[in-house]
Amino acid sequence: MAWKAGNRGELLPYNVYKDIEDAIALLHSNNLVFGDLRTPNIMVVPGGSGSDGLHHGMLIDFDWVGVHSIGRYPAALDDGLVDWESSGIKRYGVMEKACDLVMLNKFKGQCHLV
Repeated sequence: MAWKAGNRGELLPYNVYKDIEDAIALLHSNNLVFGDLRTPNIMVVPGGSGSDGLHHGMLIDFDWVGVHSIGRYPAALDDGLVDWESSGIKRYGVMEKACDLVMLNKFKGQCHLV
């Protein structure tokens, strides 16, 4: 999981970030918000051999996904987590694509950039 690399103070490869960015873009193009874009919900998957020997990123834990401007964050959300700071995510708040983008930008800071 991506949080293990973060706990070790390691930066993740850019392509892991790019995969997550693409996944969020796909959800957003279908008017969906992922909602819980934190490193515990990002898997780092080893690539195969040869030209695709790179690690890849994969979203897991889709139980918070909701429709943009209609869905709501869980009423039991732990809004005391540092992860949510400045994201706009609040207990039982309306889900917005912009919140995913704030969280994606936070994740970007944990990756090597090209």
